Amino acid sequence: MPRDDPSYGAHLTAGAAPLLVGLGIATSGLLVAYPPLISQGARYLIGAVVLVIVLRRRALPLQRHLPARMLLLLVVDTVVGLGLFSVATIEALRHGTAAGVGVVVGLAPLVIAAGTALASRRGIPRALITGTVIATMGAIVVNGAGSLAPAGLAWAVVALASDATFTLVSAPLLRVLEPGELTTVSAAAAGIGLVAIGLITGGVPPAPTVTETAADVAIALAVTVGAFVLWFRGIHRLGVARAAPYVALIPVGALVGGLALHTTPIGPRPLVGVALVAIGLALAQWPRQTGQRRRTPSMDV
Repeated sequence: MPRDDPSYGAHLTAGAAPLLVGLGIATSGLLVAYPPLISQGARYLIGAVVLVIVLRRRALPLQRHLPARMLLLLVVDTVVGLGLFSVATIEALRHGTAAGVGVVVGLAPLVIAAGTALASRRGIPRALITGTVIATMGAIVVNGAGSLAPAGLAWAVVALASDATFTLVSAPLLRVLEPGELTTVSAAAAGIGLVAIGLITGGVPPAPTVTETAADVAIALAVTVGAFVLWFRGIHRLGVARAAPYVALIPVGALVGGLALHTTPIGPRPLVGVALVAIGLALAQWPRQTGQRRRTPSMDV
């Protein structure tokens, strides 16, 4: 894609977001000994606090008089897209391997593309469909096969549905909220909910170690602040369908993070997967015919 393309920056932000999420997943390996709901909730709350400070400095309003429909979507985005996704991922990992969970959740680009087509009632360009399929298959190859018990598979499917819901529901919300505002509200609500559930089900946890604290803060800054805001900006500029294939970069980011932390060995299989992801993204984002009118970004393909 040429750099003078007006959407070039949007593609960069949409691609950087899942890479940061993948790096966050790799860093989460440092938190396996700490209560997961508390650590997840804490990083959401840390990110929300940072964003509140940033938004105030930019003089952006943190409150909106939202219509009832938008309030409902905001609740769904927070409860399902963040809260339920976190719980489902944790439960899936109790009954299977990370690779097995990754294979199921890695189908998110296809689910998002299908959901976009149904919601917009428009066809999706063939190149975009083909590229999304190839990128998704590449993500699965990067993850590896893994294994899942029936309960793990069920929870992984819930996580997949939650992940897709997060992106699909965010699109209309971005018509009335800035990316930073949406991230702040969602992260704060999800953080409070997860910490509350963690305290109710597991009691007060021990104080985290220095390593665990550093890891949680790093994830909060990279994922909750960085990745979420970048992803929302990408959706707002590109539309859901064109942004969806970039979700396949999450396992690529996790691979890079694992290599940096010396927790993931490198071999031919993940490299083949990375190549497939790159080919799929290139095909999915192949420049369309010039002169095509710009559509609204909420459910644009």
